[in-house]
Amino acid sequence: MLTFYEKTLSELEGLKNLNVDKVQLRAEYISLVSNIDYKKNGTLKLMFGLNNGAYRVLQEDFFKHLNTEEEMERLNSENVFNNGKYIVSNILLSSKEIMIYRLLLSHYIETSINGKASISIDELHLKLRQKCFKYGKEKYEKETLREYHNTFIKLSLKTIHLNFSQCRAKVFSKYKYNNTEHIRCSLLNMSISFEELKTMNTNNRFQYDLGEYGMFIKRGKHYNSLLPVSIYKLNFNQIDTFDMAIYIGTMIYLNKRKKQKHSIYLKSILEAINKYDKNGLPISKTYIEYISKLEPKKRVKVMEQLKHQISFIFDELVKEEKIKEYEFQGKWSYKYMMEKELKIKIVFLSDKA
Repeated sequence: MLTFYEKTLSELEGLKNLNVDKVQLRAEYISLVSNIDYKKNGTLKLMFGLNNGAYRVLQEDFFKHLNTEEEMERLNSENVFNNGKYIVSNILLSSKEIMIYRLLLSHYIETSINGKASISIDELHLKLRQKCFKYGKEKYEKETLREYHNTFIKLSLKTIHLNFSQCRAKVFSKYKYNNTEHIRCSLLNMSISFEELKTMNTNNRFQYDLGEYGMFIKRGKHYNSLLPVSIYKLNFNQIDTFDMAIYIGTMIYLNKRKKQKHSIYLKSILEAINKYDKNGLPISKTYIEYISKLEPKKRVKVMEQLKHQISFIFDELVKEEKIKEYEFQGKWSYKYMMEKELKIKIVFLSDKA
């Protein structure tokens, strides 16, 4: 079972178009809402939206790509920007944002002092993601640098709001003791402006924090998904593998202290992660729903691809000595997976290490 910290992160990353608050769909402030049921502990309400300055930034971004004044007038008259769809697409966390935010979160937990951490684009790209420059050139491709800038900016435009007034979990007792039933903050705060970010040298460090939500996760001391270091090397279009690794690493962390062995059903992994479109945005399906709607021939190919992805993750876990070994049990097929007869048996390392 996921901890409260991992559950809120998983829910945040899994928000889709279906979570839009329909009452606010045509309003300037649109939010995505999810109620997380913790059974005997009550319900946690998660709301995700944009901060006050985001609307202007997105409007400028939307119209600056138009080629002619006639095109701008037409889209204005059709109210394309204000119909909510463009705003919602920018609230949803893209694959790039999820991967960078997870990396910033891990770096923040490990290095922050008094709620602040520091980083540079070079450290993010060369050290943490272990990427290299193409063709031996000591500089970034324009598109790569633009992706980093845009991802930082988009994360900075978003706000998270946790309402735990109806949740009785102990993790929120400190807040309730101080007569607080909410955590509301920006997802990312930077010590520099957006323009400074775009123009500064990539080796210059800048401070950042993740608001009260980041402090909430760090204070809990339960966030640790045992991700293999190599997972951060993945490209942004490999978000499926990244999400699978997050879930698998979390399950290993939660179970390794309790027992020597553990099994994870493949179906459980695919029920827990999203499927993304070609633009890196989550579609309104879990991965398992996506597979179930495929034609049989296509489904066979996807199942084989999944085997390579899962094998890669577990091979890296073994290589980095985070588990001892693993074994697939059951026939690797869609039918066996759906009947929960396909699982991965994991043997943990002994505590003597």
